[in-house]
Amino acid sequence: MRIFSHRGVAAIVAMVFGMSAVSAHAQALQMITLADGSSVAVPTEANISRQIVRDLDDLAADIYYCAPGDYRRVLKDLENKLSLRNISQRAHDAIKRNIPKYPEPCSPKSAGAPPFSGFALGFEVNDNTGQLQTTEKFADSGIISAVLKDQKDPIDVGIVASYGFAPWNNAIIVSAFLSMDVMNQKIYHTFPGGTFIGTQANWLATTGVKVGPALTPNFRPYLLAGVSVLNQNLNINFGGPVTSNNTSTPGFTLGSGAEFLPGVLQNFGLPIGLFVQYQHTWWRDAQLNTPAASPLFNYTFARQDDTFKLGLNIYFNGPPPAATPSDMAVKAPPSK
Repeated sequence: MRIFSHRGVAAIVAMVFGMSAVSAHAQALQMITLADGSSVAVPTEANISRQIVRDLDDLAADIYYCAPGDYRRVLKDLENKLSLRNISQRAHDAIKRNIPKYPEPCSPKSAGAPPFSGFALGFEVNDNTGQLQTTEKFADSGIISAVLKDQKDPIDVGIVASYGFAPWNNAIIVSAFLSMDVMNQKIYHTFPGGTFIGTQANWLATTGVKVGPALTPNFRPYLLAGVSVLNQNLNINFGGPVTSNNTSTPGFTLGSGAEFLPGVLQNFGLPIGLFVQYQHTWWRDAQLNTPAASPLFNYTFARQDDTFKLGLNIYFNGPPPAATPSDMAVKAPPSK
């Protein structure tokens, strides 16, 4: 099944007005500039009803799933620029007869998957700022004896797998994802003599969803939400026995990002996207009570992370190449 571009719709409009009962052959033509910069010639005195705009919009709705944005912009432009008055029933019928009929709405099955859909595997570089607050309390009374605040922002790397789909058959893409980052992030509060207390993050995993519209076939912003797990060591070295307790801490993540399919990366057989992303994670407090390194005290490690990600996604179920004007199945306007 061939897919029409906005120039294909423009050709249909020109052809239809040429066939209408408004005696187009006896009228002067005017050029209407469409949203994409192309032009279409219509009779200066031609009339078009709102019903005909709706008919064309029905066609656009069928193929909108394959090229988000283009058809809506063109049809809105036509509705704004052409006079909306009555038209004869004969002309109305002629227009309807020449609007192409599709056997089914455009869908991943019939016309390829929408952009940013299907399975993708990605790689990411992260600038993760961990903000740690360590609270020391007397074990017997619960009285706070010290509050220490520290942060670090090393660079780490990770991988991400995702699966995107369009549940409402429109430009909104929902992507379920799982990311795994390898870390060696030490956030220590160091005392004179080299003693210290703090955490060492080993790895971080997040699973959740990204939701956002494909504003064009090559660009989409999105919001994300997910649950995360941070594997870390709670370390204390006060000069005597050393305590190192490994724990996995759950957290909740919110963020936003944007992804772009640059043309220079689309020549390798599979769609490749670049993304930039920010996320904030609130971690559950990690607890270390009466450790051997400090048996008279309990310790609470409260942490939040701000993470900036820059990465690359490779899509293994990408959309087919966009149709070119020479490949479009449209009728030519009748000759005068």
